[in-house]
Amino acid sequence: MSIVNSVKKDLLLHLLVGLLVWSVTINKTVARINDTINKSVPVTSFNLHTGIILKNYPTFPSRSIAFLGQLNLGQQTFGYKKWQSDILFPESGLSVMAGSLGDQHVLGNVIGLMPYLMWRVNRSTSWDLNLRLGMGFAWFTNPYHEISNPENTLMGSSLANMTQVAVIAGVPLNDQINFETGFSFVHFSNGHTRLPNLGINMPCLFAGIKLRTDKVFNRNRFIHPDTLPDRYQMVVELLGGIHEFGESTEPTGGICYPIYGFGMGIRWLPSRLHTFTASIEYNYYSSFYDFSVLNHLTDHQEWLYASTIIVYAGHEFILGHLGLDTRIGFYMHNPFRKDYDSQILHVGEGAKLINSNKLGFNWYIFDPINASWNLRIGIYIKANLGQADYTGAGLAIIF
Repeated sequence: MSIVNSVKKDLLLHLLVGLLVWSVTINKTVARINDTINKSVPVTSFNLHTGIILKNYPTFPSRSIAFLGQLNLGQQTFGYKKWQSDILFPESGLSVMAGSLGDQHVLGNVIGLMPYLMWRVNRSTSWDLNLRLGMGFAWFTNPYHEISNPENTLMGSSLANMTQVAVIAGVPLNDQINFETGFSFVHFSNGHTRLPNLGINMPCLFAGIKLRTDKVFNRNRFIHPDTLPDRYQMVVELLGGIHEFGESTEPTGGICYPIYGFGMGIRWLPSRLHTFTASIEYNYYSSFYDFSVLNHLTDHQEWLYASTIIVYAGHEFILGHLGLDTRIGFYMHNPFRKDYDSQILHVGEGAKLINSNKLGFNWYIFDPINASWNLRIGIYIKANLGQADYTGAGLAIIF
């Protein structure tokens, strides 16, 4: 009987050990399968761009062909995070761009750093077509200086915004390397923080290589169902910014004036990816106040005269804790600019006195999808029609 019991114990022990080994093996296999489905694959590419800066003002510095090199360090996503499946599994990463702008003496060199997203837009197995969007910051080695470099009316500061759109066609050379070529458009602007600021608009042709693996194309995508119910939230925001008072090219050498603002509105979240906002915003321009007092443009309520009130309609893409915020608006109150244009610049009332737009990024402290209330920090460029007005930041509470 003891022998039987001993055999039973040995069988039970072997069974338990076998189940444990089987469980660990299955778990590791499932984990590997989940990794294959969900996690990203690193990708690297290098492009050489050549183009010329477009003339956008009657007085414009001479320039020749510009050359820019771009290194892209990214990862192909497969739905490991919800926002990746929401925006159709992009390649996301960081680009470093550097090169000469076509006139070493006047324009100098530039180096930039920008996050990017890229989507494949065709389904061919023999070649691929992609769209890449990026936005970040650039540093110029030779900005405008009233004594040493007065000809550079394109960029009045070393630090500026950088935006790129690129259409890319790729053909595999072997299992690891793609040849790439395409068209890109690059824009630089300092957001009117320093004058002059005509900005740089440069269409380019480019070619390069991309390191790839079969994993990028063969792996499955994981889709997260969007079960978020419709909801509405209130937004209250404190705003601030800086600009140098003047037009695109003059006067130069002035001070950077602060701008103070306050906004409030309501936003609608119909899904995990999109939010829509209706808001009203008040801004006070200290530069408008100083100019109006010194030039006697008004003799009462100077602070109100130096203020603007704008009604905005906005949309925001929510990518995890990050939001891409775009707004289009119309001035309800803009007295200083109307008088300044008619009495000082002697120009008629144009669309810039009616339209205002904003483009920026927001960072949410808490998960914007699940949190009942939130704090949001944002940076943005405000423009009147297509002309930059100021660069600003905002702190909002959402409830």
